[in-house]
Amino acid sequence: MSDEVVRADPVLRRRAVAMLLGAGVVGAAAIQWGLPWLELARLRQPGMQRPICITFLAVIIVLALASIMSGRQVTGLGRRTVELQEFPPPGVKLLHDVRRMTGARAVYLGRGYVIIGWTLVVLALALLGLGSYALAVLWPR
Repeated sequence: MSDEVVRADPVLRRRAVAMLLGAGVVGAAAIQWGLPWLELARLRQPGMQRPICITFLAVIIVLALASIMSGRQVTGLGRRTVELQEFPPPGVKLLHDVRRMTGARAVYLGRGYVIIGWTLVVLALALLGLGSYALAVLWPR
């Protein structure tokens, strides 16, 4: 194993932290103000079940699509790692410093990334299926 260290990209690191903070703020706002409003609307207005189901479906679709995209990206990174027998592959921007791996160890890591990526895709498709089933059960008749 080589002792070469591939340095992280500081711009990518700042962007990732900003995205994480933004998602946290949006999530906290949704929990703080969205959920109480949703509960009150459900109790006071009998026709609110359909919009609640549509919102549920939209959230599931967004989460599933994000998981599928992430899974495909991880799978692509794994395939490139296996193909080049080098991790990280040339041109990949990193969030933290990583020691370069080559040979059998890099191939082993790349295969793990491929498995993780496909697992994300399969679980996202299962989420879509279960969400669709739940929506069919909960949909007002």
